[in-house]
Amino acid sequence: MRIQVDPDLIPLIQESYSDELARKLGHLRPSQRDELQAALRSVDEEEARTARLFAAGKITERVWDNLWVEWQDRRRTIQMNLEALQQKREYRSANLDAALTIIAKVGLLYNKLERSDQKDLLRQMVNLEGMIIRLELLPPFSYL
Repeated sequence: MRIQVDPDLIPLIQESYSDELARKLGHLRPSQRDELQAALRSVDEEEARTARLFAAGKITERVWDNLWVEWQDRRRTIQMNLEALQQKREYRSANLDAALTIIAKVGLLYNKLERSDQKDLLRQMVNLEGMIIRLELLPPFSYL
């Protein structure tokens, strides 16, 4: 039972991980997300300025059409990048949830195993002195 995470602490771990993830990925400070949103606004502003020129007859309809296609492509690219940032965060959070679920149930699994399997499980996790044998910080724990 001492090799598992206390299930009551899981919400605290998730909150801490989410905060750390937000800091690492820039969700709590000016970041790539802010830059992408600014780029999206600049496309809108550029389109508005050019619309005024088009309305004044200073650019042709052909030029307007070409620029409009370019703006749509830029908007689509920026939106895809914004969505990718969100998916990356959701993926990391899902990995944390899965890892915590497994870790929280190690004690339950341990009690259901045969004695030899219990020894194997412990051997995989700790050495004879009770020290952790190997610690690999893979996602979602690699940020540590």
